[in-house]
Amino acid sequence: LLSFVLTLGLVEVGLRVSGIWVGRHSDTMFTVMEHDALLGWKMKPNANERVSFVDVENIPVRANSLGFWDNEFKVEKDPQRRRIVCLGDSFTWGLGVTENERFSNVLQQDNPGFETLNFGLPGYGTDQELLVWRNIAARYRPDVVVLNVYQNDYVDNMFVVRSGLRKPYFQWS
Repeated sequence: LLSFVLTLGLVEVGLRVSGIWVGRHSDTMFTVMEHDALLGWKMKPNANERVSFVDVENIPVRANSLGFWDNEFKVEKDPQRRRIVCLGDSFTWGLGVTENERFSNVLQQDNPGFETLNFGLPGYGTDQELLVWRNIAARYRPDVVVLNVYQNDYVDNMFVVRSGLRKPYFQWS
């Protein structure tokens, strides 16, 4: 009996350390992503699908023509509104919630004087967020930039492949 309990305990620890999820749910988030030579990946432009995550299923997601889960971005700013650009990873993107439940959408809905542009993408580290800012988001001339940093972002910065997709890797020169 003791051997059986110890074996189960070791299997549990092994699964937790490996990140393998054993359950009925599947994670199909990366089925709406495609490789991007500059950023590593982004959503397939104009995608309109339903995805499932480890803990929620069948969430509708759509992408604008740039490959971000948001409306089309207009370069021209509304002078009556403050533009807020949100950069980050899956937390900013809205992992596990509907579009209207994301903090960027709630911020805009609760404050008509704000316009939010969501540039978050799952699996991004601060390295990819910097590339999004420099190459895409900065041209929208926001009044405020919200950079969401989560503890796993530092680990994401260390890899050259995430979820089977190659990503940029910065090195000191």
